[in-house]
Amino acid sequence: MFGYQIPVGNQMPSTKPTTKYRGLVLLFGVALVLTISATPAEAQGYSYAVKFVCGFNKSNLGTLTDADATPGGENVVKLGNYATDVNIYNPNNDIEIKKKALILVKEGSPVGREPKVVVPNTPGTSIGLPTCSATYDDCNEILRLAGVNVAPGTLPGLYIGFLVIESEVELNVTAVYTAEVCSDYTNVGPDRMCMSQAGVNGVASFGAALSIDVEQIRATRVN
Repeated sequence: MFGYQIPVGNQMPSTKPTTKYRGLVLLFGVALVLTISATPAEAQGYSYAVKFVCGFNKSNLGTLTDADATPGGENVVKLGNYATDVNIYNPNNDIEIKKKALILVKEGSPVGREPKVVVPNTPGTSIGLPTCSATYDDCNEILRLAGVNVAPGTLPGLYIGFLVIESEVELNVTAVYTAEVCSDYTNVGPDRMCMSQAGVNGVASFGAALSIDVEQIRATRVN
């Protein structure tokens, strides 16, 4: 059955594989190659895509089309001032992480609205994290990483996108989102303070609201 032939007379038994045996060996080899090829590549690290919303959005009106930026429809977020704080903790041995930023909304205008797509406009940066150490990136650092220069003494316009963090090991990444909105803002000075804070002739006359949210960012295994 497996290549051994029964001797006839003085004929010596043949050790040459039969055609059926050769077929079985070939079939087994093909199955082995297919199995190895189908085995997924082992993941090489972790990626964290952290949503950020930064800056002052001065209008509730959005833009209807990207072609002519005609005002109209809903804006990406409502009128208000927004901040994002991304906290990174390394519970492992000393490592190096990579960071890059992708911008979808720039100065209140959509630059990554479908069907458009965006890629990082800078190479990003790397930073070493010793064991049991932490760091954070606020809106100032995120925009700087994206190549955006904010003039001293001013607030940036509305920026929305992703801060992408890459690491060979799993990290603890937490994002803190803060939003402030009020009935109106002062038009004097760069701080864009709510009138409820600045007051009119020393009398606060408009209501303000502040919200805060904390999100734990999940990792994605990457090859």
